[in-house]
Amino acid sequence: MKDLENFYNEIFSPKYLLKYGYYAYKKNRDKDTENDDYFNNESFYKMFNFSACSEIAPLILTQPYDSKTVTEPIYFSIPKKNLVRRQYKLPNLYSYTNLAKFMYDNKDEFINIFLNNSFSTSKFFDSPKYKFSTTDEIKQKLLHSGDKQLHIDLSNFYHTLYTHSIPWMIIGKPYAKANKANINIFANKLDRLIEACQYGETHGIPTGNLASRIIAELYMCHLDKKMESKGFRYARYVDDFTFSYTTDLEKEEFLENINLLCREHNLYINAEKTVVEKFPLKNSKSKAQIFNYFNNHKFTNQKSSVQRSIISDYIDLCISEESQGNKGALKIIFSGLQKNIVFDSVLSQDKIDDLFIYVNPKTKTCLLEKLLDISMKKTELTNRFMDLFEHLFVQKQSRKGAKQIIQNYFNESCLKLKNKLSYYKKNKFNQEIYQILLYIVQFDINTVKFLKRKEILEIIDETIDDFSLCLLTIIYLKRKLDINLLLDKINQLFEKTHSNYANQSRFSEKFWYFRYFIYFLIKNNLILKKDVNCFLNSKSYHSGKTGIRSELNSDFILTQGSQLNINKFYKTLLDLNIGFVDCGKNNNFKYF
Repeated sequence: MKDLENFYNEIFSPKYLLKYGYYAYKKNRDKDTENDDYFNNESFYKMFNFSACSEIAPLILTQPYDSKTVTEPIYFSIPKKNLVRRQYKLPNLYSYTNLAKFMYDNKDEFINIFLNNSFSTSKFFDSPKYKFSTTDEIKQKLLHSGDKQLHIDLSNFYHTLYTHSIPWMIIGKPYAKANKANINIFANKLDRLIEACQYGETHGIPTGNLASRIIAELYMCHLDKKMESKGFRYARYVDDFTFSYTTDLEKEEFLENINLLCREHNLYINAEKTVVEKFPLKNSKSKAQIFNYFNNHKFTNQKSSVQRSIISDYIDLCISEESQGNKGALKIIFSGLQKNIVFDSVLSQDKIDDLFIYVNPKTKTCLLEKLLDISMKKTELTNRFMDLFEHLFVQKQSRKGAKQIIQNYFNESCLKLKNKLSYYKKNKFNQEIYQILLYIVQFDINTVKFLKRKEILEIIDETIDDFSLCLLTIIYLKRKLDINLLLDKINQLFEKTHSNYANQSRFSEKFWYFRYFIYFLIKNNLILKKDVNCFLNSKSYHSGKTGIRSELNSDFILTQGSQLNINKFYKTLLDLNIGFVDCGKNNNFKYF
């Protein structure tokens, strides 16, 4: 219990919530090192991070709460099933720091209910001491005695959670409604700060960050408390419930009570996912065959050709298991290879190269290419592929050979990838666009074949997310194309965006992240200041006390709008030269 309390105290610090929490990164807790790097999350590669922002943690603790300044989040859609999408809402950094400060100042309100909750296996937030094997044992104990299990979950929980229902759940609906104007009440203030993170919307909460996970857990722990007071016992992971029972009467009483509670708080049970299982339960999600695969095949004692076959068959096994409903098997392709080839073996770099970038003379294929193609088919695997690549190819020469394999793949698939990019843009498939652009940037892929200057500029518009806009800018700068055309395009984008808002700070609007990135590039001469000045002079913009009145002049922009607090916040970040995007070791956009 003390270890868990210490863990909670750590994750509630503003530094942790900024450095690891914004993108919901897991902190690397390698038992043999003190490495403090990022472990990639499912959606954003570590070139996008707020590591440097942890420097401002002391400033966050001294700034007053601001729940009145509503800000636009970054909308970023990821695949769910077929054409159905799951949408992330990543809060403006200013609003997120306000929320982080509030959570830190009120951490005892969160921690006490987490420590006293008996039903949740999601309250551990990836603590290294509560791995799946441990939380699964906790779950099984909660399900003792019954010979049947009822599985239910809530429909689109994060996206439909009504923010005003947070006070209803925490302090009771009648009291919350009678005191909704009292901002000094903990639950009301939390409600307002969440609204501010999503431009005043009360429908859903921001998704994709640790703070929202913690808030959702607080909400559900209060729901558990209400169900426990009625005599029920079950296991819960976020919004997934498993109730163990013997008689149908028990099941009906549980369903009746949880339905009433959900309806009272505008929550809805997903009827399609309500399932009953009887003992003995079929474990369709068992990964034992996958985890033991390399040991069963005595991998280390085989010659290279046999080892390559073993790896290929392992990949095929994981694909087959996923297709049969063993959810998560595809992800284990990459973590399993990393564990067995990198961490648990003593293979030399030459040996690893021989396994993964050896091109079969008959088929003209190699294992790295196979892994890359899998990640292209399932974009959620992008970061797992990147992480494996980084660990497999440590030496410079090896990375050069591995990058060549990836570059060849892109050259050979040029037309298909171009068509894909067009299709993704038309349908606003953010993660798929982002993946292609990320690979182009990270692996120095020559884009001339399928992304000419005109085509890059055409992609830059209001339908593209901030992260892809940053990547497109990097691609353009790396190719040393006409800078005036790029500056004109970005300036127009910012002008058009601002026209949709009345007297607001530009940094509370859409594209706040991309805007900051451009100002950071100019400040650090990655976009040459002389080039910016030449462009601005050619457009005959008016001048004032803060220089040329253009969207590309941060000195001017940071004096505009009525929200001086948010302007001051971003000016402080710029003055401290804090970047949101890793521009390469020597600011040269070189990564591998």
